[in-house]
Amino acid sequence: MEQLTNQFIQGLLRKQKQYFSENHTLSLEFRRAALLKLRHAILSGQTELERALFEDLGKHPQECYTSEIGFVLTEITHTLKHLKAWMKPIRKKSPMYVFSSKSRIEKQPYGSVLIMGPFNYPFQLLIAPLVAAIAAGNCAVLSPSELTPHTAAVIKMLISDCFPSEFVFCTDGGIENNDKLLHSRFDKIFFTGSIQVGKIVMRAAAFSAIEQRRRNPDAAVSHSVIFSTISPPHSEQNFSPSLAACPHFAHTRRRSTIFPP
Repeated sequence: MEQLTNQFIQGLLRKQKQYFSENHTLSLEFRRAALLKLRHAILSGQTELERALFEDLGKHPQECYTSEIGFVLTEITHTLKHLKAWMKPIRKKSPMYVFSSKSRIEKQPYGSVLIMGPFNYPFQLLIAPLVAAIAAGNCAVLSPSELTPHTAAVIKMLISDCFPSEFVFCTDGGIENNDKLLHSRFDKIFFTGSIQVGKIVMRAAAFSAIEQRRRNPDAAVSHSVIFSTISPPHSEQNFSPSLAACPHFAHTRRRSTIFPP
């Protein structure tokens, strides 16, 4: 596993922010081309992905497609279909005191985003957010789970072959790398994982936002998006054949008539 230095991360962020500031990612044509390129890379590397998911999690090829690869491909297809409409400004009625003006909401990308994936769906929950990030016109840094090294290696290979690092870059993951990434100034953090790690991500993102606002009161505030785990009453619906999907059991109960003490 390659360990990233703070110097490398800061240099990478500078390159991505420069790439973003040059407006490479803003056009519809660029975003569509990037999504099509990503889809082609996934289809070309499907066999390697299935093999890696089996080595890491014991997933059958059919499950790999339905819960990981096919999910992302469907996401790309849906995004390509609706992207032009999503990018259009939304017209709004102007208030009375500026009645002669025209008002609209224009959608702008954040800039450079960090996407951190979990181990249980290492491809889907890392690449599906990337699809959204690309569609929105962002640059991205991916951090796959270190618990699925074979899948992480294939994802890194696909991304490096598909995009320049100033647009999308994939790390090897790992606690040390994630700690350094979390203390860097990303414009948005997208995290999927446990509540315990989620609290660490929130703390780091909040500190980064405070530091940015100290330097510039008008700076954009960083965000964390955290998917919490499921509640126990619905736990029996969230298992796949090879592993648990999103279990988090706070407590369990038993009926004494069925399981006497």
